[in-house]
Amino acid sequence: GPPKRFDLSVRVPENFLVHAAGHSRGKKRRAAESEFRFRLREDDFSPFVVAGRYHEQKFSDSSGTVLFWTLQPLPTDQVARAGPRLTAALRIYESAFGPRAGGPRPISLIESTATDAGPWFGRAFPNGILLGGDVFRKDSFDEVATLQMARLWFGQSLTNDCNLKKYLC
Repeated sequence: GPPKRFDLSVRVPENFLVHAAGHSRGKKRRAAESEFRFRLREDDFSPFVVAGRYHEQKFSDSSGTVLFWTLQPLPTDQVARAGPRLTAALRIYESAFGPRAGGPRPISLIESTATDAGPWFGRAFPNGILLGGDVFRKDSFDEVATLQMARLWFGQSLTNDCNLKKYLC
């Protein structure tokens, strides 16, 4: 079985952001690099790392926090419109299906650089969803993100988004 706990260190160029399994243990700068440290416990999911030269925008309210990691900043009015919808969906999911593993933490919506991601692409990992870049360019991207959030509770077993939309709506 997995060890009771272990540390994960990720070294990247200094202007990169890193989302990884476990709980953040801080960041150190080393010359032109940054080292992000994470502590994983045996009940954490398999180790993973998402890193890149992202722009982070944050929306918080009493229902939760959403972090938008995109290659280009989103218009602030788009974040202001999508944020409340996404945190409301988060509150609904948590009341219907229970809290996420690891307790209340921000949800990260991260733009994928994959060229074949397609508009409904979604890969979930603890507290995050990888979405195709074209999703963020649509005014209604929060609808796609809301549907993909279900993966945070149900994992990758949700493969038919049309059935998912019928079930949730």
